[in-house]
Amino acid sequence: MSSSVQNALSLIRNVLMSDSSITDLVLDRIHNTHFYDFDNGTVEYPLIILDNRAGSANYSTASQSFQLNLYVYSMMSLDECFQIYSNVYSALNATRLHAEHISASGYLVETGRPINGFNSESKSYFVMAQYQVYTAG
Repeated sequence: MSSSVQNALSLIRNVLMSDSSITDLVLDRIHNTHFYDFDNGTVEYPLIILDNRAGSANYSTASQSFQLNLYVYSMMSLDECFQIYSNVYSALNATRLHAEHISASGYLVETGRPINGFNSESKSYFVMAQYQVYTAG
């Protein structure tokens, strides 16, 4: 079976959703894409976005690696972003990725410490860290 980015993102989301120190703060607002319409009023904060970047797969398509930019957004403050990210880092860094209902498994490691800023379109604060994701299966 070929390894897929969607399966890897599902595995990462499963890890985050199983950690109450994260879900107590963001509930189920862990998304695999950025929003393009911030003015529609339906985007709730704080939230986490898993934004996959470039990567590679082997010839047999059985394994892959890709860069993941992980964002935490808050309307309140950078402090809230960093508090949530601290919990995310504890849950994800060098963590084994696996789930019974997904054939792929793997791990991920932080490769870039978080940077912070303000998104003028969403009018929210953010931190963004980089991870390298490795999966097979």
